[in-house]
Amino acid sequence: MLINFGLEAARSETPAPPCDATTTKENQCQTATEQRIDVAPEASSKPQWSDRFVDQLKASQPAEKLPQEVETTYSELLNRAQAAASRDQLTTAVETVSGIPKNSQYFEMAQQLEEDWSKELVRQATNHFQQAEVTTSIALIDKIPESSEWHDRGIELKQQWKKQADLLKQAKSAKSTEDWQGTINAIKAMEGTPLYHSLPVQELLQQAMINRYEPDPALLQIAVEDAPMMPQSDSSETVVARTP
Repeated sequence: MLINFGLEAARSETPAPPCDATTTKENQCQTATEQRIDVAPEASSKPQWSDRFVDQLKASQPAEKLPQEVETTYSELLNRAQAAASRDQLTTAVETVSGIPKNSQYFEMAQQLEEDWSKELVRQATNHFQQAEVTTSIALIDKIPESSEWHDRGIELKQQWKKQADLLKQAKSAKSTEDWQGTINAIKAMEGTPLYHSLPVQELLQQAMINRYEPDPALLQIAVEDAPMMPQSDSSETVVARTP
């Protein structure tokens, strides 16, 4: 009796075959709709991985280590750059370390040195500009790599310096034609800038002021000739008159 009950239960749990042309629901078949109810949604389709997510996974994976002989080459580059910096050849030093890639074990050290040297390039360029050495200062700024945090600051300074350099060029051009007022006006337009306080610009301003307000020799001669003659006294008569 127990065996028959178990067989009946097993028979009731066995899923009915799907309906076709020869079967009906009365024959305990399952329709396609009833079959889909028992299928888990995750199993109905293959998971689709977006390209963006795959790219993120690739980016999160650690970079492959470089061969030791390659790292040795980058170590030598780092030493060469530091030697150049010790000789105050900062542009050479910066260019040397800029070739060390991110997957090198020396990359972080190279980046730190690049930042330090870029900062020093800005300082040296500023000093040269304050001495009216415009070409040298801009050449130093141009050596700051784009990867440095000082690159944007360098571009900002370069734009300011070029505007001031244009005014200095105008002042020198006016001087060449002895347009002293034009020279003064161009220099006054630089007032408040580092270039205005430089020694060469101040000397040029002084020269322009002297020439602008100094009387013209020809006009001075005409003024002397047109001046009324003053009567001259006879010194001998004066002496005789005072003799008792």
